[in-house]
Amino acid sequence: MNKIFRFPYALLCLCTVLLLQGCGKDDESATERTSRLLRSATWTLNKLTVDGTDQTSLFQDMVLSITASTYTVQNGEPVWPASGTWKLTDATTIDRDNGTIVKIEHLDASTLTLSLHWSRTTYAGGRARSVSGEHVFELVKR
Repeated sequence: MNKIFRFPYALLCLCTVLLLQGCGKDDESATERTSRLLRSATWTLNKLTVDGTDQTSLFQDMVLSITASTYTVQNGEPVWPASGTWKLTDATTIDRDNGTIVKIEHLDASTLTLSLHWSRTTYAGGRARSVSGEHVFELVKR
């Protein structure tokens, strides 16, 4: 084969090999990644704001544990029931079994920020714990 034709042929082969290496079947979708990270830890409350006001003391010692389809919460009522089921509707939205939509604002291996709008009037756990408004839960890996 002529030297002039060898270089483009070798370059084409190299590009094909590199392209095929990037096509692994193990690539995880954004939703799969979110689910994996949510389930990778037990999450403890670091800070809670309601409509921008610090309300961390209302849910002091809150702990959230998540499995593939269920969750359990300590010290989260009434905004977070003690247990329930959940599903991801996309990579940033959790649909709880009680109809509450929870947005994932941030998620990495050590921190989780969730937001939800709480408008129900409840007196379980005391009137103070049922503060309505936009709740932003900043949690850390335990």
